Amino acid sequence: MSAHLPPSQADDALPLAIELHAGRRRWLQALRTLWPFLALALVSWLGWRELSGLDLHALHNITRNLNDVNLIGLELLAVLAVLVMCGYDLLLSRWLAIGLPGRQVLRYAWPACTLANLLGLSGMAGSGVRYLALSREGVSGRTIAVYAGVQLLAVPVGLGGLCAAALVIAMRQATTLPLPQSLPQLALAAFAVYVPAFYLFTGSGTLHRRFFHELPTLTAGLRLKLIAISCAEWALALVVLGAALALAGVRPDPEELLVAYALAATAGIASQVPGGLGVMDGTLLVILGRLGYAQEGVLAGVLLFRLSYYLVPALLGLAIGARLFVPDENLLVRVLRRAEAHPLFGVLRLPVELIGALSVRLLGYLTFLAGVVLLVSAAYPTLSERSALLHDYLPHTVVEGSHLLSVVAGVILLSLSRGIAGEVRRAYQLTLLALLAGALLSLVKGLDYEEAIYLLALAALLGTRRERFDRHAYPLLSRRNVLWLMALAGALGGYAWLGAALYGDEAWAVSLLHVAPGAHAPRFARSLLAIMVTSIGMLGWLAFSMPKPRLLRPDA
Repeated sequence: MSAHLPPSQADDALPLAIELHAGRRRWLQALRTLWPFLALALVSWLGWRELSGLDLHALHNITRNLNDVNLIGLELLAVLAVLVMCGYDLLLSRWLAIGLPGRQVLRYAWPACTLANLLGLSGMAGSGVRYLALSREGVSGRTIAVYAGVQLLAVPVGLGGLCAAALVIAMRQATTLPLPQSLPQLALAAFAVYVPAFYLFTGSGTLHRRFFHELPTLTAGLRLKLIAISCAEWALALVVLGAALALAGVRPDPEELLVAYALAATAGIASQVPGGLGVMDGTLLVILGRLGYAQEGVLAGVLLFRLSYYLVPALLGLAIGARLFVPDENLLVRVLRRAEAHPLFGVLRLPVELIGALSVRLLGYLTFLAGVVLLVSAAYPTLSERSALLHDYLPHTVVEGSHLLSVVAGVILLSLSRGIAGEVRRAYQLTLLALLAGALLSLVKGLDYEEAIYLLALAALLGTRRERFDRHAYPLLSRRNVLWLMALAGALGGYAWLGAALYGDEAWAVSLLHVAPGAHAPRFARSLLAIMVTSIGMLGWLAFSMPKPRLLRPDA
C-alpha cells in the first residue's frame, strides 16, 4: 500500500494543517496577552488577603516618623546601586572601542538603566534607549546590536546567582507561599541555571556557534567581569530593599530576605508586567507577611524601596536623558529601519517604538503623576520633625492655606495632563504655572523638598519642549479622553478613600474652620471640598474652552 495520500486528500490536508497551526498561534498570542493580567490578578488577590487587616493609622505613624537623614542615606545607597548598573556600559564601550568618553557614556547609561528598572520588558526597554543614544552618536548598527545584545544577556546573571543561593536555603526550609513547595524551588532552579548557561553560550564552543553566532565570542575575562557587575547590581538591590524595610521597622533574617527577594524578582520577571509592578511587591508582602512581620511595616518598606530604587532614579534619568525620551521623528525612522535590517536587534523594535510613542505622551503621564504626588502628600501629613520646624517659623494660617492650595494645584495638574499629552499650547502654559506654584506650596506646607524637586524638574523638562506645544485643542470624544477621565476619577476617589480611612472615625466635617498643627481631620475636610469645587470648575473650563469647529460658509 502506498504511504502517500491521494492528491485530493493531500490537497484537503494542507489547508487543515495550516488552519490548525494558525489556531495554535492565535491561542499562544492570546495567552501571551492575558498572562501578565492573570499573574497580576493572582498576586493582587493573595496580597489583598494578606492586607485585609491593615491598620492605616499604624502605616501613617511609620511614614510620619521617618527622618531626613535616613531617607537621604537610603537614596544615596540606591544611587550607588544604579551606578553599578552603568558598569555594563563602561565595560562594553571600551571592549567595542566606541570611543565615547566615560562621562558621555554615563549620560545615556543612567536613563537606560533606570528605564529598564521601571518598565522592565526583560531589559529591552533599556537596550532601546542605548540604541537611540548610540545611533545619535553615529555608531554603526552592527556595533550597537552587539553592545545591546551582550548587555541584555548579562543582566539576569546576577539574579541567577541570588536564585542559586536562595534555592539552597529553600531546600532546607519551607517557603511561605500558598503554593506547592516544588513550584518556588523550580522557579529558583530555572533562573539559577542561567549563570552557567550564560558563560557557556557566550564562549567559543558549539553552543555559541549554534545559538549566538551573530555575537562575537566573549573572552573568559570579559564574561567574568560581566558576571561580577550583574552580581553586584542584584546584591546592591537586595541591600537597598533590606535598608528600606529596616527604616520601616522590619528586619528579617538575611536568609529570609534573600529567599523573599529572589522569589519576588523571578515572579516579577516571569509575569511580564512592566517593572514587575504589583507582582514583585505583592510577592514580598505575601512572603514576609506569612513570616510574621507586621503588614504595615512590610508595605511601608516595599513602598520606600520602590520610590528610592525605581522612581527617584528614573526621574533623574528623565532629566538627564530628556533628548532621548523626546527624540525627533527622523531619528526614530532611521533607528527602526536599522533595527529591522539586523536580525539580532529586530527584537528591540518594540521598545524603540514604545519610546517613540512615549515621546508624545510621556510628559502628560508625568504631569498626571505630579498631581497624584500633591494629593497623596496632602492626605498624609508631613514628617514630624519637619512639621515642628515649620510651625516654629510660619503662622498656622499660612501653613494651612498652602496645604489647601497644594490640593488645588494637584487637581489642576491632573486636569491639564490630557492637554499636555495632546500638545496643547494653553495647557502647557497653565501647567508650568501650576508646577511652579505646587513646588512653592510643597515647601511652605511641609518642607517637602522631594516633591518640590520633582515638580521643578518636570517644569524644566517641559520648558525644553516648548516648541512641541503648538495645538489649540484636542478631541473631546475619544478613547484616550475616556481613559483619562477614568484615571482622573480614580485619583480623586482614591484621595477621598485614603482620607476617609485615616480620619473617618473623627468628626472632621463638623469643624471645617478649626486650624491647628495636629488638626488633620478638618484639614482633610477642607481639601475634599476644594477638590470638588476645583474639579468641577476645571472640567467645565476644559469643556467650554475647546475652540468650536469653523463652519465653511457657501459662496454667495
